[in-house]
Amino acid sequence: MQQTAETRWESVEPHVCSNDLYSATLECEHDRLHLDWTVKGATKNECIGYVYS
Repeated sequence: MQQTAETRWESVEPHVCSNDLYSATLECEHDRLHLDWTVKGATKNECIGYVYS
């Protein structure tokens, strides 16, 4: 991951798992962590968001 803003980090390259590519963005905001995954592949096109407080 690389820092792209003061409170934001993004995947440099996607993680390859079988035929799928996983990318993540992590952001800190008001004592919360926001983790967003993007999954793309032949049969997948998903965005998954988590908030940790």
